[in-house]
Amino acid sequence: LEQQQASSSSHLPTKNIRLEALKSVGITQLHNHTQDLISRTRQPLFEIDTTDIHGNERQSISQLQESTRLESALIDALASYSSRYTTFSIRGHSIDVLGVEVSPDLKNARAYWCLPHSLDLDRLPQSKLEQVVKRIQQILEEKGGKIQALVHTRLRAYYPPKIKWVASEHVSKDLKRGVSLESGKKKWR
Repeated sequence: LEQQQASSSSHLPTKNIRLEALKSVGITQLHNHTQDLISRTRQPLFEIDTTDIHGNERQSISQLQESTRLESALIDALASYSSRYTTFSIRGHSIDVLGVEVSPDLKNARAYWCLPHSLDLDRLPQSKLEQVVKRIQQILEEKGGKIQALVHTRLRAYYPPKIKWVASEHVSKDLKRGVSLESGKKKWR
C-alpha cells in the first residue's frame, strides 16, 4: 500500500520552474510593449501647434484629399461647360479656379476663382475691373449649380461637398494689378 501511494504521489504534477520563469518574463515584456505603444499613440499627428501662420486650423488629410479631388473635378467641369456655353467666360476665356478649401465635416467647400489669366486687363480701369468681378460672382451664385451638377456627376461614387464660390484676388499677366471682393478667409460655420 505504501508503494502505491509513493508511486501515485510521483505522478502528481509538480511546478516546472523553467516554464514559470518564461511566463513571468513574457508577461513583463508584454506589459512593457503595451505601455510603449500606449505612450506613442498619445502623440499628436501634427506638431503641438495645429494652427498655421494666419491663425487658421490646419486641414486634415481627408480635407486635403477632398480638396484635390474637388479642384480637379471643378476645373474639368468648367472647361466642359465653357466649351458649350459662355456663362462663365469673359471674351471667350473661362474663369480660373485657384484652389478649393473643404470644411472639417467635408460637407461644404469654398472654390476660389479669379478672372482668366490669359486676359490682359491693364487697359481696364480699377472700377470696371471690380464691376466685372462682382458680375461674375453674381452669375456664379445664381448659375453655379450647373457646375455643381457636373461635379456631382463626375464624383457620383459619394456625395461631394456643396460648393460656395469665392472671388479671389485677380493677378494680371504682368503680376502688377489685383482686385478682390474678400480681404481674408472666413471661419467655417
